[in-house]
Amino acid sequence: MRAFSSERFGVLLFPLSRSCGGMGQEDVTQINSHRSGTQGVLNMVESKIYIGLNDLSTNTQLFENEKYIRVLRNVCYSYKVPFSFQVQEGGYIYESGEYARETSLVLTLIDVDKAVVKDIAKDLCAFFHQESVLVTESHLQAHFVRETLECGGEETL
Repeated sequence: MRAFSSERFGVLLFPLSRSCGGMGQEDVTQINSHRSGTQGVLNMVESKIYIGLNDLSTNTQLFENEKYIRVLRNVCYSYKVPFSFQVQEGGYIYESGEYARETSLVLTLIDVDKAVVKDIAKDLCAFFHQESVLVTESHLQAHFVRETLECGGEETL
């Protein structure tokens, strides 16, 4: 599969060559960008839950990251909330004053009811056998952007 660099879009067009019937370099100009517009600004709340993966009793991580991620996903699926997460490395100070380096999961929830966020945090704290989890809340303004690309009259991707 050939990649096309397009100054018009500033991106490589890998998937477009396949979805547009294997178009050649000269056909790149047939791709049209259709802007559907931007919705108005929405006021939302972004909640984040920081969950360390070191066990409360042993102060070590007992399982591979993927096992914790599966649990996190299943909790979010059971609450039917929109979510994203990331894995990060960091440090933590236990209530005893001991400093630990550990892997953490950061769960991001956008515009989820505060009571649901608290219930999810409690579940994750218990399931991951944690001393506590950190919950942050930020008020933000957001908007959705919609745009499609068409190739010879067909929408792509």
